[in-house]
Formats: sequence, C-alpha cells, structure tokens
Amino acid sequence: MTVLAIAHPLPGATNEAFQRLRPEEIRAVWDIYRRGQIGQIYYCTDREVAVLLLTCGTIDEARGILADLPMVREGLIDWDYYPLGPFTPWDGLMGAAASAG
Repeated sequence: MTVLAIAHPLPGATNEAFQRLRPEEIRAVWDIYRRGQIGQIYYCTDREVAVLLLTCGTIDEARGILADLPMVREGLIDWDYYPLGPFTPWDGLMGAAASAG
C-alpha cells in the first residue's frame, strides 16, 4: 500500500524551533528513505510543508514510521494520512467513452 502523508504545522510552532530541529529532521527523514519506507518526497510550495508517499501496509504503520521524527516529537508538526491504491474505475470510464464514440 502507498500512504500519502501531508505535514501541517501545529499551533505554537515557531520558525526558530523549526530551524533548530531542521538538521536532525533531515537526517531522520533520510534514514526512513534509505530503509525504503519513503518512496517519494515533495515540498508543497503553496503551504510550505512536506508531502511524502510512504510504502507501508496500513495508515497505522505510516503513523508509526513518522511518529519518531524530531518535529513530531517536539509538537511542531503532525501529518494527515490518505491511503492510496490503484485506480479501479477504468471499466466504467472506458464504457462511457466507448459508447460516446
């Protein structure tokens, strides 16, 4: 399964705290990536947050993977989780397209 995880800052998080933890956070994310648990990582430019595609079995597993990140432990960020799977309604779309042609 792939889980989409989108970070969001928590109330009271300061820029100074983010800057202080940034080096430790980068190392921790790199370790998760090297273990193969992060398939892709992005930066959402309009909200200035990280977006991860995690390779794991469940959302609870994804939560466990990210729970030890320094910024999570310090209460600066949390994550929203979305399970992703294959796009399955192809038959319905193709049937509608075929009948329209």
